[in-house]
Amino acid sequence: MDLGARLKGRRILITGASSGLGAHFARLCAANGARAAVAARRMDRLEELVEDLRDAGAAEAIALRLDVSDETSVRNSSATGTMGGLDTLINNAGMASESLSLDQTSEDFDRVLDVNLRGVWLMATEAARYWRESATPGAIVNIASVLGLRVAVGVAPYAISKAGVVQLTKSLALELTRFNAIAPGYFATEINEGFFRRSARRGDDGDDQAHSHATYRRSAGTRCPLRIAGNRRLLLHDRSRHSRRWRPSGQHALIPHSPPFP
Repeated sequence: MDLGARLKGRRILITGASSGLGAHFARLCAANGARAAVAARRMDRLEELVEDLRDAGAAEAIALRLDVSDETSVRNSSATGTMGGLDTLINNAGMASESLSLDQTSEDFDRVLDVNLRGVWLMATEAARYWRESATPGAIVNIASVLGLRVAVGVAPYAISKAGVVQLTKSLALELTRFNAIAPGYFATEINEGFFRRSARRGDDGDDQAHSHATYRRSAGTRCPLRIAGNRRLLLHDRSRHSRRWRPSGQHALIPHSPPFP
């Protein structure tokens, strides 16, 4: 059976869904018959997305105002009441602060870690408490990054936070529910558009590595979400428990989409 067909009727909450990968995941889930709750701080963007999903025939699509870095917001903005429960959480919300470390403030560092790492922790533990109290199974897919496994110049807080997401996934998988992570590589979203602009400028100055990243992004950008979609669908449904490719929990998949760092 097609893996996508197994998402039909599943109640899925996607954080950071107002743009980029989050909006893309929401469209894929809805296209495969899932009931999607999209969450972010920008309600105008979410309402436009929900309208698009409904026009495309989504079984159910709702918008939730959510700040993942705010514990009160996490507790109050739950999809469980609106959709009658929750089967899967996609922890996608994220942000970046792009400059050299000595030019960043402690506030810059805290802001990135609060959203990218603390927010994942808050959302994951809140969902796991719901599943424990309701005695129902659930799954969590955390969106990490290639920069959680490798490094680049000018994005230290982001890379540190995403490395934390990889370790958080492994740690909580030992204690709670079915946790896995996806580590997307280099392609354009609102979060990393500044990184690509700088890479293109460095490439013009003869930086071969930066040039290769920018060139690959232009040539492969339209194909990037497709490979992520295949891995994410496998992790979202029950069949992944029996997959030869994936052990039940605590795994991460690198989706590079660019030449690796040397």
